[in-house]
Amino acid sequence: MKVTAKNRTRRLRKKLRVDEYQELGFDIAFKLVDGSDSETIDAFMTKFFAEAIEPNGLGFGGEGDTLWHGLVCTQKLGKCTEEHRSIVEKWLSANGATSVTVSDLYDVWWAE
Repeated sequence: MKVTAKNRTRRLRKKLRVDEYQELGFDIAFKLVDGSDSETIDAFMTKFFAEAIEPNGLGFGGEGDTLWHGLVCTQKLGKCTEEHRSIVEKWLSANGATSVTVSDLYDVWWAE
């Protein structure tokens, strides 16, 4: 469903999350070494949050064990950028994740 913001009040635009309130994010998927124990996985994810997610004002919601998938978006109202996508993808690849996939940016509230 495509939402257009013609002649809408600021309050309604905010409620609908369009125009200046639009939020862009991207999906990620990656694989860790098969057989990794929970301590190794926890250490990897802690480092991921400390070095790639939090310093860039991002948030990550996802799940996994050795195969992870989830959504990356900004911690505050805002839009992820191509630079954010690149930072996350490069960090994952440089730190031992394989099969790294990063989607295009999309509207996290009105994805088609």
